[in-house]
Amino acid sequence: MKQKNLVLMGIAVACGLVAAILTANMGKPPTIEMVDVLAAKKDLTTGTAFTKDNVEDLTEVKPIPKTMIPAEAKIILKKEDLIGKRLSRATHQGEYFNVADVGIKTQILFEAGQDIMSLPMTAAKAASGFVGPGSRVDILASVIDGTQREVFTLLPDMHVLAVDAEQDLTKQQVFPEMRMVSFAVTQKQALLITLANQRNCNLELLLRHPDAPKREYNIDKTLTMLKTLGKDPGGVEMVSEAKKEKMVKVYIAKENIPANTEIDEELIKTKFDLVEKPEEHFKGACTDLSPFYGQFKVLTTGVAKDAYVLNAMIGAAPIKGVVGAPPADVDITKLPPKVEVTPEQALEVAPFPHLYIPPAPPAPRIRDVAIHTTKGTIVHRYQETGIGTEEWKLIAILSPTEAAAGTKPPAAKVTD
Repeated sequence: MKQKNLVLMGIAVACGLVAAILTANMGKPPTIEMVDVLAAKKDLTTGTAFTKDNVEDLTEVKPIPKTMIPAEAKIILKKEDLIGKRLSRATHQGEYFNVADVGIKTQILFEAGQDIMSLPMTAAKAASGFVGPGSRVDILASVIDGTQREVFTLLPDMHVLAVDAEQDLTKQQVFPEMRMVSFAVTQKQALLITLANQRNCNLELLLRHPDAPKREYNIDKTLTMLKTLGKDPGGVEMVSEAKKEKMVKVYIAKENIPANTEIDEELIKTKFDLVEKPEEHFKGACTDLSPFYGQFKVLTTGVAKDAYVLNAMIGAAPIKGVVGAPPADVDITKLPPKVEVTPEQALEVAPFPHLYIPPAPPAPRIRDVAIHTTKGTIVHRYQETGIGTEEWKLIAILSPTEAAAGTKPPAAKVTD
């Protein structure tokens, strides 16, 4: 009996020790396995490009619990793997980078549920051309409402996808000749921009700092304001002369027109369309080419397909090539000096014996100009009106074959 009590006592002591150990362990926090991952140092927007120069400022190595990473996730662990790529979605501070969240820099990336919309834009209205792919901008609008001019933010914090056809900001950081800017937009934003254009709003871009906070904005309020512009309280449309945009007719090329093409009626009828465009966006465009018909005027720079003709493109046909030109070291602007001759060298010309006839002056210079027309190429041959006058007159119209064969110009008429 005594031995049995000792056994029971031993079992009780062992159970007490086990309970004490378990109780002590329950008070300690569980061990959490941590892993180092590459995370965003600050909030990053869609389209952010990573380069060798900015990857240190945009990312940091941060430990996070291993349990927070899904088993199927493919995490980017090295900063080198981000260089040359862009974010395909917005990433918040402290959030790690997934392989699926980035793409190559030359690829247009924008968030799901968005589309691409382009606006005509000049550098003067886009921060002097400093707006580029990946920029964040506010679209500002101004419009005349009756006698009042309204100025407001049409859309804030818009993501620029491309300028003209360029999507990579690392290739070109300033766009002084920009014509189009493409944005990532939702359907409602696209409708708002379209309505602003229909209301003749003048649109400009405000380039925002990458770290600028988001502004308070109500798109429905802006949409309602645009819908009511130009209406009286009863909802009746009011027409203001100040709101009517002045239109001009410009010549749009149907196909590429080569340089030095002569301007004639047939060319304009067959190769150009006369289209009405807003004068504000087509300043410097030629609105009437008919005065240049038959005036030996050409399109000096040529015109690309779908481009319009500028007044600066029109000029006189360039003078190219000189037929029978003297050597470069011979000055033909001066007559040869008179020289004394013996009677034997003089010519007997009745009724003036011993009259000396000096050598004839050099012949006037000849120049050929190739002119491209819709019927083919012709050559206009010009002759200088005098020695060194630099004034020219048309003396013949030849085919290229005749010009190459050295066809002589018509003989000058001699008068007494």
